[in-house]
Amino acid sequence: MGFEDEVTSVFITKDNAPNNRIEEIMEDAKNPKWENMDIENFKIQCSESISTFKEKVFPMSHLDNGILIREGFAFCAMCDYFSVDLIIESGMARGMSTEMFAKYFDTEVISIDNALVYGTQIFNNTKNRLSKYHNVTCIMGNSLKKIPMILNSHKDAKVGIFLDGPKGKEAVKFAKKCFKYPSVKFVGIHDECFPKRYHEMDLWNKTFFYTDADWFMDKYYNLDLLGEEKDQLKVKSDILDFNPNGHGIGFAIN
Repeated sequence: MGFEDEVTSVFITKDNAPNNRIEEIMEDAKNPKWENMDIENFKIQCSESISTFKEKVFPMSHLDNGILIREGFAFCAMCDYFSVDLIIESGMARGMSTEMFAKYFDTEVISIDNALVYGTQIFNNTKNRLSKYHNVTCIMGNSLKKIPMILNSHKDAKVGIFLDGPKGKEAVKFAKKCFKYPSVKFVGIHDECFPKRYHEMDLWNKTFFYTDADWFMDKYYNLDLLGEEKDQLKVKSDILDFNPNGHGIGFAIN
């Protein structure tokens, strides 16, 4: 799906919305925040960010349960566009996205994981590996509780949030709570191009962009072939053959 299709899909009406979502959707539709950022401006931002991203982030090996490199690039370009000075990540796993953000930015990166999926040992190993980055703070805990606390203590910041847990509708529900804070400029939700929950953010009219958009795939697909070759080709075999567009990130603008 290209951006042109995505634009039409966010204008939900009572005729095509689930009954239990009508009031919520129509309330959102009164104030479409995303329209203030034109997709052409974001394309320009991507073209300006890509050389710096390659210079700072590569070489980059894929880690199990990590996002694709092009997905990390999309998030970094969004941060550039909004001059973000604080990144909050929910769902660190083995820290691949965390490390990309830490390499690309000097700004503070706070990553939170409850360690329930991958365990305490993986969390501690990842925290130790990322300790070489001065701008990274790893927190074990519940993001639904920790992120509001962080936002309350950083009211003057420009914040970009990456949610890789919770997923799907629960992630959208939490993102809406985050958008009550003016400091939050955008939220990126991972796995929004995963077949099981494909583009679930479409029901939220603040949705701006998915990383499976045709223009983005055409130009930045090869980022996942530019890291350490053996690892990156394994990613292509294990992930991209199953879902060529990747699990994807959906972005919403506050």
